[in-house]
Amino acid sequence: MTADRNGIKPLLRNRRITKRRLNKQFFIRIFREYSVKLLTFVLLLGFAYIILYPFLFKILSSFMSDNDLYNVLVELIPMEWTLERYTDILRFSDYFKAMGSTFMFSVIVAVGATFSAAFVGYGLAKFKFPLAKLTMVLVVVSMMIPIASLSIPLYSTFRFFDFFGIIKAISGSPLNLTDSVWPMLLLSFTGLSFRAGIFIILLRQYYAGVPNELIEAAYVDGSGVMNTFFRIILPMARSMLVVVFALSFAWEWTDTFYYSILNSTTGTLSQLVLELNSLLVSPELRDYSSSINQNAGAILAILPLLLFYVLLQKQIIQGIERSGIVG
Repeated sequence: MTADRNGIKPLLRNRRITKRRLNKQFFIRIFREYSVKLLTFVLLLGFAYIILYPFLFKILSSFMSDNDLYNVLVELIPMEWTLERYTDILRFSDYFKAMGSTFMFSVIVAVGATFSAAFVGYGLAKFKFPLAKLTMVLVVVSMMIPIASLSIPLYSTFRFFDFFGIIKAISGSPLNLTDSVWPMLLLSFTGLSFRAGIFIILLRQYYAGVPNELIEAAYVDGSGVMNTFFRIILPMARSMLVVVFALSFAWEWTDTFYYSILNSTTGTLSQLVLELNSLLVSPELRDYSSSINQNAGAILAILPLLLFYVLLQKQIIQGIERSGIVG
């Protein structure tokens, strides 16, 4: 009996030691795990602050009064909140007229870009023709060309617009299409609009995932190429078409390059933001106040765009998920 008790005591002692070691290792592992998570959170929070600070400053500074602009105690959050800058913009500028013009041009370009990209992407994905790979390479290369290098050729093309000399032979002089809607129409419906290469690649990737057997079955049933495209392929690609339309609409909404070259007389929201110096209230704060007024104008300019994204958010996310382009 005594021997058994003497044998049990070391065993219990060993179990207690083992349990303490296990508890110690457990707490060490938990401490390390949460320390890594905490450090990661702090780093991500710091990076997020660095990235989001300009946006926060742009938004919050638009609510600052003139006294807050040069107050050393005011860094980000205003001490005197005011809507004066927004009311001045709405009162003294053609904001609603500019929004109407921007909406019209954005819809035209988005419809044209979606229409042309749908055709070109389908041809690249489902048809074999000579130099198909070279055509795809040229589409990718078009995305790499600096847009500023196209300003003079674009202006010259539409300022002296002609089609193989036919218009000049008939009327005696080429057409001047600048300061009209025609440059936007021609560029968008021919697949040459802003970021058209991205739209073509997106739709090409989507069409590549459509089974060829489905298209062949439609041909067997007597459906032609165009009928198959419009009645079978396009309805299937509705979500991706929404993505292309939304991206084109958003980029055109904030465009300043094409408008400044091809249509500078039509007031748009992007041009309005660049011309807000006339809205200054305090001449002594001219330089700094000018940038703050432009911040308020930029926020007013993107508000309709944010509403547009909220309405189409579900369709945009679904289209991107189904495109096969992730990460």
